[in-house]
Amino acid sequence: MNWNRITEIANILERKKVKSKIKELFDRVIDGMQNGNPEVAIGFGRAISDCRDADL
Repeated sequence: MNWNRITEIANILERKKVKSKIKELFDRVIDGMQNGNPEVAIGFGRAISDCRDADL
């Protein structure tokens, strides 16, 4: 897991004022990964790729 990249994405979300729903989903995924549950990340890319502001 590349925590530097995760931090970079979090900063991008903050700068772009991404919709709170996407930010909430990202935060939930990160919390799950930090708690040792990497399965929460499955489908994360698909979940945000359908959103208009998912240009990360």
